[in-house]
Amino acid sequence: MHGPPDDAPALDEEQLAAAQAAACGAIASGQPDQLRLQLELGVDARGLVDPYGVPGLVVACCMGQPECATLLLERMADPNGAVGSRSSSPLAIACHKRQPACVKLLLEAKADFAAPCSNDKTPLEIARERGCAECEALLEDARYQKKLCDSSEAARLLLASEEEAAAAAAEAAARSAAPSGRRRKGKGKQRAAASASTSASASADEVPTTVSGERASAGETQDVALFDARHVADRRLGAAMRAAVADCATRGLRAEIEACAAHASASVLAEARLTRDRLKRRERKLAARAQLDTGAAETSPEISSLAPPPSSAPLPLEPPPPSSAAASSSAAEPTAEPTAAPDAPVEPPLAASPAAADVPEQFLCPITLQIMRDPVITADGHAYERAAIEKWLEKSAASPQTGLALPHRMLTPSIALKQLIVEFQEKARL
Repeated sequence: MHGPPDDAPALDEEQLAAAQAAACGAIASGQPDQLRLQLELGVDARGLVDPYGVPGLVVACCMGQPECATLLLERMADPNGAVGSRSSSPLAIACHKRQPACVKLLLEAKADFAAPCSNDKTPLEIARERGCAECEALLEDARYQKKLCDSSEAARLLLASEEEAAAAAAEAAARSAAPSGRRRKGKGKQRAAASASTSASASADEVPTTVSGERASAGETQDVALFDARHVADRRLGAAMRAAVADCATRGLRAEIEACAAHASASVLAEARLTRDRLKRRERKLAARAQLDTGAAETSPEISSLAPPPSSAPLPLEPPPPSSAAASSSAAEPTAEPTAAPDAPVEPPLAASPAAADVPEQFLCPITLQIMRDPVITADGHAYERAAIEKWLEKSAASPQTGLALPHRMLTPSIALKQLIVEFQEKARL
């Protein structure tokens, strides 16, 4: 990266403003050569903003111009877009506009991918909302690399502190093992024994230091492996959640939750379980609705089958044979004209049983054994008088016909059956 050239001509305010406007126009129209010319004339990429106060790097990411963004980053433009406070960061704009090339350039320039935008959302969340898989993968890899570097740096600092502690302990042991200036007679053997014990203790101190270093390196390797497994499990659960929401199916998500439960992070695992439970409730609602639709469709052919066959249509009742006196009087008197029927129809009496008035069995309520006035159909497809079945369902949830438990207590009016009963009653009056 480099700034503006040292030999660039000095521009006054008007020339600088015109050059900045030309540079912003070159960015918006996708002319990297023109932008390079303006930068060589003395336009500072670090302070380049458009007339609305938006940084030039943000404009390049918004318009999808990776070549212009590369020129600005090479001339030390801020990858976080600190110039101007009216816009979001260049990385957030690139994710919103689905520009993976610009996202890659900004991540290579060490842009802050964890900083929230003006709407309190990180670039990774924006990429997920916009459905840009490439941008999401780049941000996930950058976050993974940063965590890996942080864990490696922590392990290195731990090893350095342990090495310093071991060096200090060895130096203290060497000082204590050094002979004092004052010597006493008859203490030679004691000094020799003391020096031998000191050297033994120093060698013993060196062994745990080496062992602790090996343990630290092994712990670092184990931490990196655990972090790698957690990262893979989180990405698998994220992909499974998106697929489950798109397909409205929880089978694949349940399998992924069981497979990644041991390694996934707690937050991602909790989110996956909440998504699974929400989709389960949705599946139950859809299944119940489909069952209701299926039950209503199955009742229509059964209602059409309730119509009596043509051969079983009842014939008009024959009048009783007249007596001899009535016959002689009728022969003597002229035949009278038949009187007109009254306007108000007379309701036929209810039949107590199918054999009482030759009423088809399909028209009788199984509970009251009378012709139904307001037939309704239960969940199992049988027809009943509304008042009778409502009174039955107040005391029991089982079907009066089969004795099995009904899936629900909803009653569906049987308009076709009621029309057949009305037609039968009209024919019976003739």
